[in-house]
Amino acid sequence: TGPLPADCLGIQRSTDIDIEGRQIMRELSQEVRNAIQGAIQLEINGRRFYTHAAEVTDSDLAEKMFRQLAREESHHIEAFGKLFTEVLGDKEWKKHVREEEGPGGEELIDRLEAMRTKDRSEGELEAVRIGMELERNAMAYFEGAARVAGDSDARQIFEKIEREEKLHYDLLQTQ
Repeated sequence: TGPLPADCLGIQRSTDIDIEGRQIMRELSQEVRNAIQGAIQLEINGRRFYTHAAEVTDSDLAEKMFRQLAREESHHIEAFGKLFTEVLGDKEWKKHVREEEGPGGEELIDRLEAMRTKDRSEGELEAVRIGMELERNAMAYFEGAARVAGDSDARQIFEKIEREEKLHYDLLQTQ
């Protein structure tokens, strides 16, 4: 099934300028807002994991790869931030990010550390496996979010980031 029409998701559209010349912010449905917040959390957790993996790896090549993946996750957070800024205003979306930067994703780091404690070389492989798992989960999440996003800007961002997550998965798979 394709995306639901915007009015089914409660997205209210109006002109960009009201009769007094003031700019009107569009409103996203709660489903789309939740999807964006979930996406931000996924990206923050991914960035945390990749940053940690880069710090603990013994391989220069793996370190570069994990650092690049962490940077790309930051770019995704920025993309969602731009969408949230457009809809909610700068202060409001940043409040969501500050809240999301709290606990989260530690179980993946703990899993990597447990494997590294047993066998350092297995720890490197585990980092790649966990990264692939993160990317598979992200692809599924963004595919679903794009399906329910009645807002065309949100849908396009979800679809674009889903494609980028697929590239991340393919990169990790070649390791």
